Amino acid sequence: MDVRRNRARNLRAIGPGRPRLLGAVCVAGLVLSCAGWASAQSAVGTGGGSRTLTVVPGVRTSVAVSDSQLDTAARGTSYLFEVSPYIDATVSNARTQGTLSYSMRNFSSHAPDGNDTYMRHDLRATLNSLLLGDWFGVQGSAAIYNTNASLAGGLSADPAASRSNNAAVRMMSISPYVQGRYGGFATYRAQYRYDQTSTTDNVMAGLATGSHQVTLNVTGGPSFNPWGWAVTSTGSRREFSNNVNLQS
Repeated sequence: MDVRRNRARNLRAIGPGRPRLLGAVCVAGLVLSCAGWASAQSAVGTGGGSRTLTVVPGVRTSVAVSDSQLDTAARGTSYLFEVSPYIDATVSNARTQGTLSYSMRNFSSHAPDGNDTYMRHDLRATLNSLLLGDWFGVQGSAAIYNTNASLAGGLSADPAASRSNNAAVRMMSISPYVQGRYGGFATYRAQYRYDQTSTTDNVMAGLATGSHQVTLNVTGGPSFNPWGWAVTSTGSRREFSNNVNLQS
């Protein structure tokens, strides 16, 4: 009985200190997150225990100090701060496989010729999913990123961080397909693919703005072992912004 009373008294004595400790832990966690040293992870699994979805959010930060990378003629030290929340996700099971990587890149530059803040999107996503049985599915992808707009301007290893000579590239692709097998004789796959590309102010006019491609593959089955054979046929059409089309 005395031991229990002393224990209860000790618990009551340290009770008021908990909020202060919790606040310190929260502040420490916030500092670590903002510094980019920690990220949170979560996963969703199926009833059988196999994990099919993984999501990893976080924040990346960086500080660059330079006399030249901010593309300014004024003398003095320049600073570039980045705070970029991001999310990475993957899904994988017997019928669907996909990836997603997105980052909202926020920059704040401080240079002798002035200050500036700007934001860039960075997205990479892929998907492959069987929709009807094992014979009909869809593949797709999407991307948004920054690149150097011209070889004549100042080139950067990280174009998204540059205030000038910068162009955003947006790409999208969707590709339905059918596939199947003729017993042990052959397997087949027929696929149509459409790609679309655009850039800021059409600075990269040499890129095709749209393309269409049809592919048919027929491959010999086990009936021909130990020999094999395959037949492939492909047709494509590319469209450019200057109304020029190329077919093959």
